[in-house]
Amino acid sequence: MPNKFPKHVVALERSVRRRSLNDVYAAQVDYLIQRATAAGRGDTWEVTKGKLKVTKGSGRSTVACTVTFQKVKGKAAVEENQWDTIQTFLMDTGKVTQFGSLPWEVRQVTTVPHGSKLGSKDNAVVKYEDLYPAKIEEKEFDYGDLIIASPEQAFKGLYGLDPQIYRIMQNLQLAQMDMSKRQHIVLYGPPGSGKSSVFDGVRSLVSEESVLRIDATATTAAGAVKELLERRKVIPPIVQIEEIEKRGDTDLDWLLGVTDQREEIRKMNFHVNNVRKVQFLAMCTVNDMDEFKKRCKGALQSRFADKVYFPHPSREIMGMILKREITDLGEHGSVEWIEPTLEFAYDFLGLSDPREVKAICLNGRGDLVTKKYQEAFFATTNPDDYPDCRFKENGKFRTEYLDNMPAL
Repeated sequence: MPNKFPKHVVALERSVRRRSLNDVYAAQVDYLIQRATAAGRGDTWEVTKGKLKVTKGSGRSTVACTVTFQKVKGKAAVEENQWDTIQTFLMDTGKVTQFGSLPWEVRQVTTVPHGSKLGSKDNAVVKYEDLYPAKIEEKEFDYGDLIIASPEQAFKGLYGLDPQIYRIMQNLQLAQMDMSKRQHIVLYGPPGSGKSSVFDGVRSLVSEESVLRIDATATTAAGAVKELLERRKVIPPIVQIEEIEKRGDTDLDWLLGVTDQREEIRKMNFHVNNVRKVQFLAMCTVNDMDEFKKRCKGALQSRFADKVYFPHPSREIMGMILKREITDLGEHGSVEWIEPTLEFAYDFLGLSDPREVKAICLNGRGDLVTKKYQEAFFATTNPDDYPDCRFKENGKFRTEYLDNMPAL
């Protein structure tokens, strides 16, 4: 009699801190299969093990293997019950003591009907969160109040950013009116354009306790989730995430559920899938928007509907920024440094990053007026580092143009 039973394709996965030989992982998968089909459970089933795949990640590697189970003889009426038992043993065996705190997990089960192919529309797919039932936190948690002060002092000294600050204020005021209507916001633009300074302004605008600030370059998903799921008794109304595009998908997946209509954070641990309902306004900074759009296959950037661009400051605005920096030096500073700095940085080098322009101004000081600093700069700098400089020839700066610079 031809086989009329469906195939059950199981995606197994395990995180490991240090990679071992593939034979070790293959033996572990064999053990899972042996336990799942022991005591006669697999007598009428055919099991096919796929190839192991090891993917390196940030701090850990992921080992994945696909195993296909199919009943080959017997009554159709008992097939479903037998499969449920096999699947349960497979999941339970994955968390045995020998695997420590990093168990083998069933990430997905795809049931392929007889005569169909894997990936067809008639396949039934059950994912991790449905296989391991969620344990939803029933405890009530407090939410911090979003009280917005006057923006004049909070953003004082941030020249040329009035349109950006206006949009951020509109966003904050909407969240204050009704947090359920909040629009997660991304501040994007080149480094040094004022995004982090605006983040600082927001903190002083609403009080430091109302903001949780996360450095994406140094915070894993586990660290962020632990902060909100375990350490925090009061959920802050604002969560700021800096340079979010510099983290991989595995450390950003937690944001997908908390920034959409589900408003939940999950902490997965063996068969317990802890879920905490949370509600906050997410703000992030991005230096490279193209990279951000790739995160989580584009799903993450779609959660941040309010996108505010921060360009480098104009020459005029940069002059105001330099005046502020020089004023901070008191009697040691002089506004006479400003114009030579702008001529050298903006007009000659084609440089507009405020951090580099400020470095030229504050390091060169009075020597910018006499051009002693510019001469030392030329002797200690690779012209290739300044692709926007118009005054280069044969890999060298054309220093003669410092005294007679053509109009832009």
